[in-house]
Amino acid sequence: MSSKRGLRGSSKLLISTFGGLTAVFTAAFLCSSFIAMPAVFADNEPTATTGVDVDVSVQPVISIRTLDSTGTTDISSLSIDIVPEDTGRFGKNSMKVQVDTTNITGYVLHMTSDYKTDGTTSETTPATQASYTNALVSTANNDTIPSISTTVSESDFSTTNSSYQNMWGVSKAWNETISGNTLSGGSITSYFGVPVHGSNIIIRDDVTTPAHVSTTDVGVGANVNTAKMSGTYNNRLVFTAVANPTEPPVCTANTICYLPNGDDVTGITDDQTTAYMTSTSTPDETPLSSSTTEFTLIAPNYVRPGYGFIGWNTEADGSGTMYGPNQTITTTDNSLTPAMQAELGSKGIALYAQWIASAGNMQNWSGCSSMSIGDVTALTDTRTDSINQNATYAIAKLVDGKCWMIENLRYAGTGTSADVWSSDHDTATFTMKQYNFTNLTQPDSDRAPVSGVYSSDPDGSRWYSYGSYYSWAGAINSTTNYGNDARSSAPGICPSGWKLPSAKDANADYGYLYTQLGNESNFTTSNNFRSYPNNFVFSGSWASTAYYRGVIGYLYSSMSTNSSYAYYLMFGINGVDSARYNWKTWGYPVRCIKS
Repeated sequence: MSSKRGLRGSSKLLISTFGGLTAVFTAAFLCSSFIAMPAVFADNEPTATTGVDVDVSVQPVISIRTLDSTGTTDISSLSIDIVPEDTGRFGKNSMKVQVDTTNITGYVLHMTSDYKTDGTTSETTPATQASYTNALVSTANNDTIPSISTTVSESDFSTTNSSYQNMWGVSKAWNETISGNTLSGGSITSYFGVPVHGSNIIIRDDVTTPAHVSTTDVGVGANVNTAKMSGTYNNRLVFTAVANPTEPPVCTANTICYLPNGDDVTGITDDQTTAYMTSTSTPDETPLSSSTTEFTLIAPNYVRPGYGFIGWNTEADGSGTMYGPNQTITTTDNSLTPAMQAELGSKGIALYAQWIASAGNMQNWSGCSSMSIGDVTALTDTRTDSINQNATYAIAKLVDGKCWMIENLRYAGTGTSADVWSSDHDTATFTMKQYNFTNLTQPDSDRAPVSGVYSSDPDGSRWYSYGSYYSWAGAINSTTNYGNDARSSAPGICPSGWKLPSAKDANADYGYLYTQLGNESNFTTSNNFRSYPNNFVFSGSWASTAYYRGVIGYLYSSMSTNSSYAYYLMFGINGVDSARYNWKTWGYPVRCIKS
């Protein structure tokens, strides 16, 4: 429940203040209880008992007052007397804005002006914003005293500087300098412009506890010369105290927070305080701030049994904006809205993991034809190994009309270390080992070796969404030396009914998807690959150590370019190449496509 109160008065130079937009939340008490049971219990007679929880809901209360400079008397007007000179004369007066709240997370104090160009207020006659003014309006004629438009020190405002003559402004004794629409830092003797009705500014947002009574000192000043006719010039300041949400914020300012969004989710995805920028060919790390216009999201390290991960969302229930796990958000393509931009600098942005429950088994699944482009589902790989028990993957029908896994494969295979075919290397043995996801402290010597696969770097860290890393022989599940441009007809490491994507040209799986997502090796095409529902991630590669994790993505294809090299998909922050090739002994992740 809210109420308004305020009186207007006049004097030689009158700046009327509105005694608050007083928002009052009354305390509500809900008490309910009922217990029913028989008064007499006979032998073997059925009995029943029920109970009802009793809740008492105490709602927050918030009220606001405007007081004189001593804080002892309520006021509804503030007067400044000025005898002007040719070179200007400065005058000022002050008051206190007092807020009382029981809200456990405090409040935010806003201010705006409330006069129309005809000298009336918004409460008397409805009007468009264009009808409002932040100038002082003469009660005798059509003359006005405009508001200053920038922040200025009192020493400058009160001098003979012609830039500030016949102007007025407001100051406050709590963090004084204006930046954007929020005041912070600076001196108590600075004055800032008065916002026009509909463009209120925040003059206090540091009260984050039930402060009960807290006071903000507000000053008003004007510099007038003899060009102004004598008389009274009016406007009205409106102060609004808004209770903060009772739930504490999940993020801090200048931070992207990644939330697991499920009680059964395990793993940790770190909050983000740096971002990869796209202004140069080599990604730079830049602190997030309210002026940040681009940042690349962090792929998740979350696991939810029986669910596939489909992306990040600004709302827990998925009703907000959807993003791919490694998508770059930028103002240039309108994916970072002005509201998100402001939110980043004030309380950070919370992104919630989005999950989809398994709809069945991946093996020999036949549901792709019934899906529309953009549809997502999740399927479970029923194969088991020492690491993954019935791993579930998100599946989407992409713009190429084909159904893809939109998570990297995490299957470790079975067996022990094995020789993997190699050419032009000193050794014919290339063993990549699978790390046990369930034990972060497991030493390197205890990690179970698996043929041609590695899922973590030696320091024991892991990243679930990057999946397992395979040599090409491990990816195609064969040590056969395929010749130039030969394609494996077998599914390789993929589940039955799925296959490794092909590469090299525009007719191949990667090439055709590349065409549909932009067909240009630039940032836009790369971001299209990483956007929802495509969800490609910067998983990097493995060759005795991890390379380019979080910076570049690699995915093996089923195709061999010659006896030494295999084709793969490569995408970085600024480009895509669907026809790259490299040593078959390097470790790259895998995604499977419905065959």
